[in-house]
Amino acid sequence: MAGVFEELKNMNKNQNQNEQHHQYGPSSLKRRELCPGSAREERLLPDIPNDYAALGTKLHAAIACKLDGVEMPALKPEESETVENMACFFEERKAGAIGKVHTEVGLAYSYYGETLYTGTADVLIERPDDSATLIDWKTGRRAVEEASDNLQGAAYALAAMQQHGYKAVEVIFYNPVIHQVTSHTYTVEGGVEVARQIVAIIEACKDPNAPCRPGEEQCRYCKAREHGTCQA
Repeated sequence: MAGVFEELKNMNKNQNQNEQHHQYGPSSLKRRELCPGSAREERLLPDIPNDYAALGTKLHAAIACKLDGVEMPALKPEESETVENMACFFEERKAGAIGKVHTEVGLAYSYYGETLYTGTADVLIERPDDSATLIDWKTGRRAVEEASDNLQGAAYALAAMQQHGYKAVEVIFYNPVIHQVTSHTYTVEGGVEVARQIVAIIEACKDPNAPCRPGEEQCRYCKAREHGTCQA
């Protein structure tokens, strides 16, 4: 595995480990790509609680408890139905697995000896052929980008392959609310291009003069927009 990523070593030797998770987590990479200045504008800003985020957190916790066989938090009927749909989907995708099933998996991708980013995968199913299936639950009303062109999924797959030695990782986004399913399998060889793309995104963001480029997609979850502090 290490040899596959060897050619990337000279692209950047000075990653700042302290800011990697909050500024360059997998879920923020698309925003960073579209608006490099967003990393600077969002830095150190607190999250603003909202009902949609709270519900998503609740549903994620509930399905993790259910899959782990522990007591779930109290749920409303419609929330219970959503969690049951997620559990049924998991059982379908679990077929053929003989390895371990992990929930709330911490993943980290190391680049040139330092952690480039960290994140948490909702479900990781190990396969008998040294591959894995990674499920990311989505519970909003918006469709996510197709898994084949989804930076969050690609970043998760890259970290899982490096961290656990998988030859390939199938990334699945499942939303039981709008009934969206999209999947794509990432390989070690393809991971080289993913790594290049992520490194380039982070380098662009670290430019002190990185521009802010407002747009519907990149501004949607930006904390600087929510706080009203973005210069753009």
